[in-house]
Order: sequence, then C-alpha cells, then structure tokens
Amino acid sequence: MKKWLLIGTALSFVLLLHLVPAEAATLTFNQGVDLWLSSSNTPDTGNPNLGWGRNVGANPRNYDSLIKFTDMFGTNPDQIPLGSTINNASMHLYMTDRVGNNSYIYQMTIDWDETATWNSIGGGIIPGVNTEAEPEVAWVGANPAWHWGVFDLTQSVQDWSQGAANNGWGLTADRYYVFTACSFEYSSDPSLRPYLTVDFTPVPVPATMLLMGSGIVGLAGFRRRLKKQ
Repeated sequence: MKKWLLIGTALSFVLLLHLVPAEAATLTFNQGVDLWLSSSNTPDTGNPNLGWGRNVGANPRNYDSLIKFTDMFGTNPDQIPLGSTINNASMHLYMTDRVGNNSYIYQMTIDWDETATWNSIGGGIIPGVNTEAEPEVAWVGANPAWHWGVFDLTQSVQDWSQGAANNGWGLTADRYYVFTACSFEYSSDPSLRPYLTVDFTPVPVPATMLLMGSGIVGLAGFRRRLKKQ
C-alpha cells in the first residue's frame, strides 16, 4: 500500500509540473532609428516624418522608409528573453493614407543604420533582394486623415526571438504620393511617435525549469525509497 502511495504521489507531482502555465507579458518599445529615403539620395537629417510612394515616369520621385526598434531582446526586465514565443507584435504609426493606393511593409534582410541612404541599401526597397520576398503587411489606403495605423508584425519579431538579425522593416508603395507618418524625431507631440507592443511568453519559463529540476530530484528520491521497500 505504501509503495502505491509513493507512486501516486510521484505521478501527481509530474502532472503538476506539466500544468504550470508560462506567464505571458506585454512590453512597449518606443526607441529606435528610422529614415525617410529619397531616390535623389539625399540623406535623412532627423526628418520628423516618414514617407513612402513611387512614381514611375520620366521624372520619378520615389520614397521609401526604414524603421527599426532597438534593444528589444535581452535579460533585462524591459526586454524580451531570446527564445520567447511571440503571441502578438503590433507596430503603431500615426499616419495618413492616400485612398486607393497600395502600401507594403517588408522585413528587411540587410543591416542598416542612421547613415543609410537610398543608394547605400541598393536603390530603395527591393523585395527579395534587401527584404523578404513577400510583404509581411499589405493594405489599401482608406483614411486620408491623420490616424493611428496598427500593423501586425508578429512573424518577423518571432524570427528575431529565435535568433535572426533584427534589421527592422521597410515601408514602400506602388504609386506616387508621399504617405506620411510621424517618425522617432517628431517633436511637436512625442506621444505621436512610433511604438511597438509585443505580447510574448518566455521560453523556457525560469519558474517552470526550477520546478522541473525539483521534480527530477523528487522522483529520484521516490525511486530510492521504493527500492528499499
């Protein structure tokens, strides 16, 4: 009887370990670097806005934008532990849309910094060359008034959590008109600057790992006691 009691206790303990939930958390990031790139190759000098749009013609005036949130991953309380499961990542831009025009957000595959220009990244955003082949987000403009645009970018943040390089995103469009958004340098109202909210579940969860370690020790003890029966 005592033997079966010990076995039952051990099995219950193992089941308890599997039932310990990983705690999800949400962090907001509002620091980073962004650039409004022009096909004239003029450098971005702290532009308060971002813009994107393409004009295919005799005198093209083309614009793309780059944005990257920094210091997202690490071991500090305000960072995401590497290896975490990203439940949702949403970028918020205070922006205007040109009604009926298509815009795209691509995950960048090349490194860049605040000194980058249209030419230095290879001639603006080129899908499949300096970005992933397919856009992570695509939308048709429907609101020309200033408003908050919210974009689901969960997949790329998950890639970064798994160890891929965080090269940020590129914004582009297939028609000319400068779609405009407030940048990190927007000073009139800092609350209108871009930000990223990330809901994630740490993997592995430290508390769960500690319990698993205790469980292994406990099961070893049960086994030794059973052998003495």
